[in-house]
Amino acid sequence: MIAEREYRRKGLAFEALQMFLNYTTRRDLEPPGLALDPYQLVVRIGGSNAPSRELFRRLGFVVSKEVVVFDEVEMRWHWNENGIEPELSEEAVQSLWGGGETNNTLSVKTLFHCVHPLKTKVVR
Repeated sequence: MIAEREYRRKGLAFEALQMFLNYTTRRDLEPPGLALDPYQLVVRIGGSNAPSRELFRRLGFVVSKEVVVFDEVEMRWHWNENGIEPELSEEAVQSLWGGGETNNTLSVKTLFHCVHPLKTKVVR
């Protein structure tokens, strides 16, 4: 979530998630990533949160379940009504997730520069 309104709708969440998904699923990184199977990935989003739903749709996630009681949707990566679609090649996955490289050349440094430090009060 991008909490600060001034940083929303600039592609930061998309690029950060691309980097995260790339790291968690790649097997050829040095040092190694987590090497998770993309089909293990599940997100749960408020049913009325259209921007988040669209964000994950752009990353290849589709609604796999709707929980009306909690106004929530579950999205899984590359899901279809029969379950999981045939496994994609690593190249196909990376074409969706971009390997963390995008047109905006977001870096981790840029991403964290946008995050304000927590303001804390010391109580003695």
